[in-house]
Amino acid sequence: MNRRVCFLGLALFLSACSGTSWRPVPGWFQARQLVGEGDARARGGDHAGARALYQHVIQEHPSSAWAALALFRLALLQATAESPIRDYRQAYHHFDRLLIEHGESPQAGEARRWRDTLGQLLALEAEIRRMGQNLEQLQLIETEREADMIRLKQELERLTKHAIGLEREAARTRRDLERLKKIDADLEQRRP
Repeated sequence: MNRRVCFLGLALFLSACSGTSWRPVPGWFQARQLVGEGDARARGGDHAGARALYQHVIQEHPSSAWAALALFRLALLQATAESPIRDYRQAYHHFDRLLIEHGESPQAGEARRWRDTLGQLLALEAEIRRMGQNLEQLQLIETEREADMIRLKQELERLTKHAIGLEREAARTRRDLERLKKIDADLEQRRP
């Protein structure tokens, strides 16, 4: 351990004495490290942390091969059914972006298959939502028709009672008319 510290100190001293300026870690190396860290976090269940690392690589190193890999891994993270950050629409967008921006990357073939499958899934989900809305409208129409049927049944009952009342009234009127005819006939016979 002491040897390593001494060697590191000596290396720093020599680089300082050499007159060359200090150079930061190259971007591709940093991007590779961030993607690796994102992969480790994803395996460890820290999906939100992995997403943040992948997004950082995509934003900071957009034209690198590591950005393509980060897009691919981010899309997979959001396309996996078990993922707590699952978002099929976002995953589709990331796969599509990878194909547009990095169409020659090693991940392009698999990304295309994923994008096509997610496209079909999203279309089916849209169809299910549309069918659900249609079902709700049909249920509303059915409810309205049931209410209309109840109103019509009540109206029919009211009209039936009214018709029965009218029939009784007509029967009374016929009886009264028959009595009047009889009285009139009796009066006709009694007239000289």
